[in-house]
Amino acid sequence: MKEKEWIHPNKMRFESEHKTFNQQVKCISRGNVISDTQLSGCIRPFNEVECNGYTFPPGHLQEHDLYWLNKYLPWRLKEWIRIHGKDKEFIAYTFFYHHNDKRIFIGYVITSTAEENYKVLAKEYERSNWKTISALDECIKYIAEE
Repeated sequence: MKEKEWIHPNKMRFESEHKTFNQQVKCISRGNVISDTQLSGCIRPFNEVECNGYTFPPGHLQEHDLYWLNKYLPWRLKEWIRIHGKDKEFIAYTFFYHHNDKRIFIGYVITSTAEENYKVLAKEYERSNWKTISALDECIKYIAEE
């Protein structure tokens, strides 16, 4: 995994072929994150039913996770999680930048958790141009062991 280098206390160095994304990145990090260029969160297994002393039906907590921090994941990746996440927890990442008031998506990544060394399990580029590919591939270096 790539170590962060800080330009100043509120911004890490991020270098890809996508200049606009590079300028807007403040920090790329693992786990539950809400930032200018990243939304990510842990997704509980389908069979996990207990939370904060309450018991829920199977799948309820997983669906909650898929539609809160991970609401922008494409349906294909949500289905992948539902199929493979019966007893496994994942971390899902959405990367984007802003143009005017619009959110422009770069891509999406699903990794395993710390117990399985943050391996990339699935990824999807929003666009197939070299700038987008470069930006998402650089993000992955900060969140996963490849």
